[in-house]
Amino acid sequence: MPTNPPKGQASTSRKHLARQQREQRQTRIIVGVAAVVLVLVVAVIAYGIINEKYLRWQRAVVVVNGERISVNQWRAFTKYYRNNVMHIFALPALLASFFQNASRISRAQILSYSEALYPYLRAELFMRWEVDELAAVIDQWLAAFVEQGLLRVDGESYVRPAPSSRQFVLLTLLSRVIVQTLQRFYMATSLLLNSGQHSLSAEELENLCTVMAQRLSILHGLNAPEFFDKSLFRHFIQGLLEQNVLSADASGKLGYHDDLGEVAEGVAKRVLPAELRLSIRQVALERHEDEVTPQPDADQRD
Repeated sequence: MPTNPPKGQASTSRKHLARQQREQRQTRIIVGVAAVVLVLVVAVIAYGIINEKYLRWQRAVVVVNGERISVNQWRAFTKYYRNNVMHIFALPALLASFFQNASRISRAQILSYSEALYPYLRAELFMRWEVDELAAVIDQWLAAFVEQGLLRVDGESYVRPAPSSRQFVLLTLLSRVIVQTLQRFYMATSLLLNSGQHSLSAEELENLCTVMAQRLSILHGLNAPEFFDKSLFRHFIQGLLEQNVLSADASGKLGYHDDLGEVAEGVAKRVLPAELRLSIRQVALERHEDEVTPQPDADQRD
């Protein structure tokens, strides 16, 4: 006949079983709570990503005459009008940029730099004048600058106002209209010059310019999205080809005029901050050194 377990042993077994059941319930609760928390965290992260990339750009930020305008629409409007303004003020902005790093420039230097840079500007912007018409147009703008107190005449030279003056602030604001175009010009020319004649195709140069712009945006806080917009570099390079500033050989590699380096450095010293010029040259040089440095073969690595 089966024997019943002692009374004390039966009581212990029931307690042990109750404890196991309690622990199992607690485990299920903990797992359930953790799963809910995990789902909530994933949902919050997913919403944050969707909101950052899509939703917040569609929300209305202003109402004009009863029409709700989203961030994307506002960006499109401002980009359209900004581009129109750039084409209109490109030449006076270029003249203003010459005085950002120099307090005095002769008329002859202004004409020389403008004529040298003009084909590169026409590659990106609509500028209707031919090179032989530039001198008269530049003289008109310089006269307007003098009339508005943005420059003054001293003999054969033009002198900018004191850096602490309101007129110099206006001159600086005007120069910013063209600054990104000049930065793209210097980036492209630096990469070309460091690579050498017929070393890069248009697509390779476009990709390198985009990568350089992204690095510079981090280093110098140049966070305007169009600064490293790949399509702008593509159109800029294509424009240089159409203006015969660059040429492509049978294999698609780009060639350039022998005086490109002199033009690039001469203009860049006038219009770009020294630290930005140094960063562009350094990034271009690092890329070139990475390309020409021989990699150790397997035997050497071993």
